[in-house]
Amino acid sequence: MDQVGDFTITIRGKVIRTGVNLSVSLSSFEVQPSTIRVEAVSEPAALEAEGKQTGIHDMIYEAATKLTSEGMTVFTAAQLYAEAVKKYPNVNKKSFKTYVIAASPEHTSYRHYRPLDEPYLRYLGKGTYKLRS
Repeated sequence: MDQVGDFTITIRGKVIRTGVNLSVSLSSFEVQPSTIRVEAVSEPAALEAEGKQTGIHDMIYEAATKLTSEGMTVFTAAQLYAEAVKKYPNVNKKSFKTYVIAASPEHTSYRHYRPLDEPYLRYLGKGTYKLRS
């Protein structure tokens, strides 16, 4: 990330303690310089602008395909995640594993997720999956 400039925020107020409770009363604040420009870009938006955004289902399918091509026909969500994180290091682990369940209609928790038009994983039980033929 590039550093564009510096600014200072001065806050005036007091902290009041009443027993175990603390409260903060602000009387004023000042920003120097008086105008600062902040440009916020979310990571997905930045990736989309570069044409590199990949959905989690695409990541899971890609990882499952790669593991299958390497001879591993049965795998766990953790193994899929470990494979996907090599290429997509910022993917959220909990979201990833949730999407694995959403791609597997045989999973008992599948009913809690929006169904896919074409599910691509088959849940085999005890945390194991395989790519649908």
